[in-house]
Amino acid sequence: MSVGRRLRDAADRVLDETAFLVEHHPKLARWRARRFYDETARRVPFVGVDAAHGARYFVRPNDPYIGRGIIEHGAFAPGKIAALLRVLGERAITVNHVLDIGANIGTTTVEILRQLPDVTADAFEPDRDNFMLLRINVLANELEGRVRCHQVALTDVDAPLRFELSGSNFGDHRVRVADFDGAFGEAEWETIEVPGRRLDGLDVTVGAGTLVCMDVQGYEGHVLAGADLATRPPVAFELWPYGLDRSGGAETLFSRLHGYALYDITETPAPVADVRTLAHEADGPLWHRELLAIPC
Repeated sequence: MSVGRRLRDAADRVLDETAFLVEHHPKLARWRARRFYDETARRVPFVGVDAAHGARYFVRPNDPYIGRGIIEHGAFAPGKIAALLRVLGERAITVNHVLDIGANIGTTTVEILRQLPDVTADAFEPDRDNFMLLRINVLANELEGRVRCHQVALTDVDAPLRFELSGSNFGDHRVRVADFDGAFGEAEWETIEVPGRRLDGLDVTVGAGTLVCMDVQGYEGHVLAGADLATRPPVAFELWPYGLDRSGGAETLFSRLHGYALYDITETPAPVADVRTLAHEADGPLWHRELLAIPC
């Protein structure tokens, strides 16, 4: 056997052994996954991911939170949806329609509708790129007959709004209420103009079987101020005191929750005695909780 052939055979054995180590050693396997993800994020604008419950999502691989979470785990915040549906089931609350406010790329709408096949939804997302993926994901999961998508920001006025874009978290875009800087350097963020609409001014019915899901980065008070929720639907929302303080909507949100029982659905469902007290426990600007409010 020639020297060249022996060298090639030796190189092949080294490569095979390296591949085996990478495949079976946890740290090396994670390194390979991160390397693949980083290369994908750099070169590919969108990828399709076969996710949990038979869902399929198209995501931006350079989205370090929602996109990466779906790529790595096949879902985004599945525990929240599971806890939400569990509490509703335990309280014998029937849902026939979902308002997904701040829908991003549609994970909440898709997860709920795939698990509740008779439910319909209206999904609201003002950002152009997120809205595009929202519509694609509705189509990819064959939900186009059950979901209406609205490229608007819900608020308390019918007027254009300034919308600030996070460069590091595509789920953290927010309506800009004030120009002062904050903990995340918001003053330097790019802003765009988006249409703002009151929920009351849209052709959307809030009935007895409606579930309101909000994730609007502290803007919840303004959304509820523009919505007549006389039917007192259950409301799932993110309690983020930092965002509420920046938007000036904390008291409006808290007052609208009067007469509701609250549950923390961040992980295992647990009752919450008082939302103001919980908000005061916030430990820094990143602190948040996922809550479900159910009328008493």
